[in-house]
Amino acid sequence: MQIIIKVRYLALLFTLFCTASSYAAEPVSSSNSPLLQKAIASNLHLEKVWTQLLHLQKSNRSPTGIESQVDDARYFLARDGKNNPRAELLASIDALLINVEDVIADDHPRCRFVSREAWLRERLNLPAEAVPEQCISYYEWRGIVGTHSMSLVFPASYLNSPSSMFGHTLLRLDPENIDESSEWLSWSLNFAADTGSENFSAGYAFKGIAGGYAGKFSSIPYFKKLQEYGAIENRDIWEYKLDFTEAELSRMLDHVWELRDIQFDYYFFRQNCSYRLLELMDYARPGLSLTEQFIVTTIPADTVKAVDKAGIVTDTHYRPSLGTGIQMRYQSIPRKLKPWVTRISNDDEVALSAEFLELDIATRAKIIRVANDLITYRSRRTSRSPETAKKRLRLLKMISKLPIEESVVPTPVAPEKAHDTRTANIGIGRANKTDYAQLGIRWSYHDVLDRNYGYLKGAGIALGDLQLRRDENDVSQLQSLELVKLQSYSDRALIFNTLSWDLSVGLTRDDNRLDGRLSAKAGGSIGKSTQVFNNTIGYGLLTGSMAQYSRLKENFVDVGVRLGLLRYIGGAAFQLEFKLETRQDESPRVSGAADFNLPLAKNHGLRFSYTHSQNTGVDEAVIAGSAQYRFYF
Repeated sequence: MQIIIKVRYLALLFTLFCTASSYAAEPVSSSNSPLLQKAIASNLHLEKVWTQLLHLQKSNRSPTGIESQVDDARYFLARDGKNNPRAELLASIDALLINVEDVIADDHPRCRFVSREAWLRERLNLPAEAVPEQCISYYEWRGIVGTHSMSLVFPASYLNSPSSMFGHTLLRLDPENIDESSEWLSWSLNFAADTGSENFSAGYAFKGIAGGYAGKFSSIPYFKKLQEYGAIENRDIWEYKLDFTEAELSRMLDHVWELRDIQFDYYFFRQNCSYRLLELMDYARPGLSLTEQFIVTTIPADTVKAVDKAGIVTDTHYRPSLGTGIQMRYQSIPRKLKPWVTRISNDDEVALSAEFLELDIATRAKIIRVANDLITYRSRRTSRSPETAKKRLRLLKMISKLPIEESVVPTPVAPEKAHDTRTANIGIGRANKTDYAQLGIRWSYHDVLDRNYGYLKGAGIALGDLQLRRDENDVSQLQSLELVKLQSYSDRALIFNTLSWDLSVGLTRDDNRLDGRLSAKAGGSIGKSTQVFNNTIGYGLLTGSMAQYSRLKENFVDVGVRLGLLRYIGGAAFQLEFKLETRQDESPRVSGAADFNLPLAKNHGLRFSYTHSQNTGVDEAVIAGSAQYRFYF
């Protein structure tokens, strides 16, 4: 009961609207205190730690050329503290060290800005003092959150949530007894955008990119995050134990306390969950400088690599999701017996049928366990019903009478071992009986043919893919600019009854339409996919696209169907696809394509492509082929 009360208290504490702004200081004269004069003479407002505490960066929109990334007036004690680190320094010294009442309230600046005061005392050569005992909320929070050790946690990408397509990072804070049921005792520290009910809409995407959402830190029990990511969202989790000392963690947590309920502008591609956590690590250990590596974008997977490269990871632990475990055990069941899993998960009485009881006991045990896990998985994603609970209980009673089965999910290649997320390519090809050379760059991140080690098979996210072409007639042109391309061909879509899909938006050329002129094009597909052989995904999709050319009347809508196989051979990938398309301006087209990606090393590869297409009623086919070298950086 005591733990439950503390948990509820902490949740309330992190959502409480704080009133520190009521202590905002008036401008402070530099002549009314030796401490202020010393701070000015020492230029403390220019020191790196002070810029870290205020989260300052250069800014063209600020009149002073510098601006805090904190977008919350409650965080500043000077009226112009957001843009004036000197004024904020003087106001902090005045509120924390000079004009301090003998009796203070729990929302006093000394209770809130504990890191500021500690640093100012150190730099002004004042005796260190403990946080005042009147700061009850601070001591309650620090008493709950562990400071023995810390891990960086990376839940893998989750394509069904736009905010988590690139993965996500958070911190795990552990007490001393980390080896004893740690998930019940540890706490998570998370930074995320407050999007309300918005999700996967045009407004969502625009606001996420443009900083239209507020980002906040939050702290909840870690086991709740495990349930959210591993059981509900079906995401594998990687945990990286870091070598921060307890003193460094205490320093970091004091700053986290200052940031409770404080808003930042949240930018999906840079100032996001991962960037804010790197800031905390940089503050905890001066000289680490992790954030300096991320100037333009901050991809969560790249921050994992940066932390690993910094040499601060002491141990790595892999937690497979419930879905990953189900998929592994499901694939070990003979093909002709797999339908039993779905039948029993829908009606547990099937497990008592004479036909099922004819199977050997080891096979029955495996099937019933997978069926029970599948029911568990489904129940965690929907509201639980009494009937589902009864069904699970009956299956558990059956399992208790069956042989014990050891089942260990093999650990895949870790994310930090994956290829880098930007790509440059150079190659040659032939299309429309014309030879060409091509040069391109992709800003991010991974497609289904790239070396799959460290990535989710059948999933791709490509942003900013620019391709330039020069042909044998010395004609140079923009061949394509793919703004976004998402691919989700799951090898477990049938057993989990999920849809497979893809989506693309950008500029492209169709050699068979309007003399290959450039058009704006958006397209998508939806259907089903599943594992048909080991390491082979088969898919069938309904597809549609719309192209708009420079003239308003030049717009075309095409629909069709795609059937394909995607096979992984080690790090290599081979894709074979057939497509039947009904085109608005011509007869139906039948096409086939084969693509092969051969990794040469972690960040080097070759890709070969071949396409053959022909319109019905037309004798001549259109053939194209290309070969390219790809470098990831």
